[in-house]
Amino acid sequence: MASMKGFAGFAATTEGTTALPAAFFSELLPIIDNLAELKLTLHCFWLLTRKSDAVRVIWRSELLADGQLLASLEAAPEAARSLASRGAGTGMRARHAAPHQTAEQTRP
Repeated sequence: MASMKGFAGFAATTEGTTALPAAFFSELLPIIDNLAELKLTLHCFWLLTRKSDAVRVIWRSELLADGQLLASLEAAPEAARSLASRGAGTGMRARHAAPHQTAEQTRP
């Protein structure tokens, strides 16, 4: 196991923050039972907040080419491929509302 780097804390700024929906904590987090799956899920939220397209999508190829994600998983691309399937298996679907939509308008 690689040694953990020290964490000095977050900078005192709100720039660069990533919001999580409240339902993440009440509905999705309780069914995630794997640390790598949690890392993948949080990384996907982070990626989605950085996209400016009207429809925000994360492609599997994007995850498999993401060096930061793979480094955080300390795994080969095969692990990320497996985890992407696992995330789909738990029903994880991230919906990002357009600025003019409410949460209710984005529900299926």
